[in-house]
Amino acid sequence: LGFTGGTVLEPAAGKGNFIMGMPEDLARQSAVTGVDRDTGSVDIARQLCQQADIRLNEYQDTALPKNHYDLVISNVPFGKIAVYDKEFAKDGTNRLITGGLYECEKCGHEFEPRPEKAGQPAFCPECPTRVPDTTELPNVHNYYFAKALSQVKPGGVIAFITSRYTLD
Repeated sequence: LGFTGGTVLEPAAGKGNFIMGMPEDLARQSAVTGVDRDTGSVDIARQLCQQADIRLNEYQDTALPKNHYDLVISNVPFGKIAVYDKEFAKDGTNRLITGGLYECEKCGHEFEPRPEKAGQPAFCPECPTRVPDTTELPNVHNYYFAKALSQVKPGGVIAFITSRYTLD
């Protein structure tokens, strides 16, 4: 793909396998940032990948520059998980990756259904009506693609391992 080094982002770094697998010549030519939400994984990654900036945080809550990275590479998480991104709420991207707005059956308010925590029910922000359990949650890996597109430089590379459900 022509990548010879530069700025690299691993948004689901885990214990750092992708970072550790980088060829030594590329590692010397690269500044790597890794993000993961799991404390144990981040502790391991920080020990194994001491040359990298490993951050303990949710990807959507991590302050990372736009149009900055030459390479975004990851084995992205998968599953039916709602991710709410404040930045994407401003420009409408949340609606695109979550399948649109939900109309509350009680008050008619349209909103993006998002539970407070993964696996928890979502509620209408205007009234206490619970969103039915039949509401389809999005594939979380689609969020990672959308976020990576905002962070990679024009002409940069996004290389993800993902499931067959990408963009379904």
